[in-house]
Amino acid sequence: MDVKNTVWACVECGDQGTLYTLIQLMEQDNVSKRILQNSKIYNPKEEIVLIRSRFEHLISKHGSSVEKLYKKVNQLIEYYQIERRPH
Repeated sequence: MDVKNTVWACVECGDQGTLYTLIQLMEQDNVSKRILQNSKIYNPKEEIVLIRSRFEHLISKHGSSVEKLYKKVNQLIEYYQIERRPH
């Protein structure tokens, strides 16, 4: 869910909407409640820390080829972080 505009999209079923529509869906649909209760909430900040940690571990084992990939992934992440900022 985007914290600024509350837009969300479900990776399980493809539904999407705003926080208001999510609340409505949860009130109407018991299946959605079960899916949401069993789902992990995606936290991009935690994920990037985990990914970078795994890369560092791989670099220590496999060296420069993985390090080059790590640098490219970081450049890509930085590009998308800049693109998402309001202009």
